[in-house]
Amino acid sequence: MRCAPIALLLVAACAPKAASDAANPDSGKQAMMAPPPGASAAVFNCTDKAKTEIFALFATDSSGTGVVSLAIGDERIRLRQVTSASGARYADSTATFWNKGNEVTLERGGTTLTCTTAPTATEPPAPPAEKPAGGE
Repeated sequence: MRCAPIALLLVAACAPKAASDAANPDSGKQAMMAPPPGASAAVFNCTDKAKTEIFALFATDSSGTGVVSLAIGDERIRLRQVTSASGARYADSTATFWNKGNEVTLERGGTTLTCTTAPTATEPPAPPAEKPAGGE
């Protein structure tokens, strides 16, 4: 069944951090950015003072409902898609994540984060120009 790998990844993405993850804080981000077939991943940069990054994995659960798994620092949040007049909205009783175009809003605990899609690098940056041997 095609949904099983997606469900497994979503469970893994939302599970508490393992001790091995403490040694590599980017391991959760790496798992989120390698989406299984049928899923997609995105990174969002937020405008708060901390410059929060949200790593999002968009997929479909076994019932066909859209879900998003969010990685925000050490925290993992899984939300189900709900009806929205515009854009894609995911929510539970504690948080709402609304995606419209390249902008997202995350509301939770009385705080609202506004974020935009992070630019993606299409090519590695060019190496710095070498200085002539004479220092000129």
